[in-house]
Amino acid sequence: RKLLMLGAERLDTRSRKRLDVLLAFGDPHGEVFDGWQAKENVRDLYTLWGEPALAAMWIDSMDARTSPIPEIKGLGRTLKQWRSPILAWHTTGASNGPTEGLNSIIKKIKRVAAGFTNFAHYRTRILLAIGGCNWTLIALPPR
Repeated sequence: RKLLMLGAERLDTRSRKRLDVLLAFGDPHGEVFDGWQAKENVRDLYTLWGEPALAAMWIDSMDARTSPIPEIKGLGRTLKQWRSPILAWHTTGASNGPTEGLNSIIKKIKRVAAGFTNFAHYRTRILLAIGGCNWTLIALPPR
């Protein structure tokens, strides 16, 4: 399983041979290999950053309808549905990943806090967690 999760470029000669042997004996119909190849193809799509025209041609040429594997057919449909956002990333490089990461941290703090009653404490706790605490801007209440 670990060999299947590694990127093809990270497989050394020994690992590649082992993967080939395991697939030859454990995947008689080639379904696992097709899934692995599809994963590698999607990874290759994201190496085309800055070339939206080439990425568009790649997505348009992805015809998963001929695959007998339902998951790969679904992958082809998903890529076509998400064509515009994928090409937008290839053009701008913008991602909502950092925002999603901050939202995750804030939700975790809210869960652990069990309901802060003082918003200033809640805000301070969030700033401490994300490493963006500027002590000169935080007004601590007088004692």
